[in-house]
Amino acid sequence: MLTPPTPPTPPTPSYGLSWASSVTLEADGDDLVLHAYACNTLRLRQPNAAQRQLVALLNRGGLHAHALCEAALRHAPGVDLARLYYLLTLAANKALLRYTVSHQGQAFASLEPLAAAFRFEPITTPQRYQLSRFACLRREGHDTVVECPLGHARLVLHDARAAGLVALLSQVRSVAELVAEQPGLDEPTVAAFISLLHNAHAAMAVNGEGSLPEDSSASLQQWAFHDLLFHSRSRAGRHDTPMGASFRWARQVRPLPAVKPPMSTQRIPLEPPQEPLNRPFIEVIEARRSQSQAGATALRLAQLSALLYHAARIKTVHEPDPAQARACTTTLRPSASGGALHALELYLTVSRCEGLAPGFYHYDPLAHALEHLAELGPAHQRLLQAACQASGTAQPPDVLITMAARFQRSSWKYQSIAYALILKDVGALYQQLYLVATALRLAPCALGGGDSDLFAQLAGTDYYAETTVGEFSVSGA
Repeated sequence: MLTPPTPPTPPTPSYGLSWASSVTLEADGDDLVLHAYACNTLRLRQPNAAQRQLVALLNRGGLHAHALCEAALRHAPGVDLARLYYLLTLAANKALLRYTVSHQGQAFASLEPLAAAFRFEPITTPQRYQLSRFACLRREGHDTVVECPLGHARLVLHDARAAGLVALLSQVRSVAELVAEQPGLDEPTVAAFISLLHNAHAAMAVNGEGSLPEDSSASLQQWAFHDLLFHSRSRAGRHDTPMGASFRWARQVRPLPAVKPPMSTQRIPLEPPQEPLNRPFIEVIEARRSQSQAGATALRLAQLSALLYHAARIKTVHEPDPAQARACTTTLRPSASGGALHALELYLTVSRCEGLAPGFYHYDPLAHALEHLAELGPAHQRLLQAACQASGTAQPPDVLITMAARFQRSSWKYQSIAYALILKDVGALYQQLYLVATALRLAPCALGGGDSDLFAQLAGTDYYAETTVGEFSVSGA
């Protein structure tokens, strides 16, 4: 039984309360256990009839705190009312409650907790507010939602006028000003809606100079909208999407093959290195540095072969094996990859290489061969020119290695972190290419960006299925 030491302050009566949409209810003997993904667990030990009724009423939703407790109390008149308020407080503190603002009997907007850290704090002092530059409005299923990576909750809009209020808050406004610009709404509804936005950190009160707290934060000033959103959604703590190896597409879509089918019949087999690299490992590490300027001597085909062999070839292929929890084909390569999926494909724009004609090539990591895709044309020269701009050099690299990701190779298995894992693979391959190129005494340089649309056009790939995520130049020293 719940035995609070003192009756707590009940939640605000301004909002209809219900269980958050991800809350599940289970019976464990005489106990009831409530749990929400990414939030907390609440165990009600041998709940009485009133507490059970309160749980049931929260399933249906729509009632304010006082009405909920009064309705539950009618099922067990002898129960202390404070115990019911205490149960609501516990549920609120564990981020299990959804808060809904209604207007003229219809749901207007609801606040959905996304993480255990969420705490609802109603606004009590009228102020002027503005939308955060990190807030975003999007569709999720059949809902329109407002999210912000600064907060731990999502706002679901049930009324089109709620989206209008969000749009108006691109400029600083008070509740009274919003009501004046959105006919048909009253101040209590708009004030309650602003409170929901505030609790999602999607809109905040401005100071006397009309600035948001984020405007004066040195750390937040330096975050771009998309960077902070990507960071928050690919790490646990500020969203309620499952993370990790969920295999959510396993029953609907076949996984992409570990080795991409041939792209050309014009193949150039590469000779594996005849001699092992014999520079001491620590010497290689200490000698590693970015060298963007091509040397006087051109890169040789044997050096390019050794670079690809020691950095990106397929050493072994592992077929699916349920006994090993391997649901799709994986490969072992010199460079690390999340889940051994190796979603990256290497494309080479060759401008100068002794023993290899200039052109546009794809690397076959299983056969250790190059597939000739095209002669160098004006568009390929644009790739090389972009590499020059990225490295601050006038002369193009001997070879530009473009890393393109077959995105669904990763997203078939992983949820929330699929793209983040691909970028980590890029970093691992960058380092592997750096170390091998240094051991070969070449001039390597990782580049910071490239034109993914241009690449997709040149390679004939679907931008959403395979395009570039990294570039790396290598030249003779």
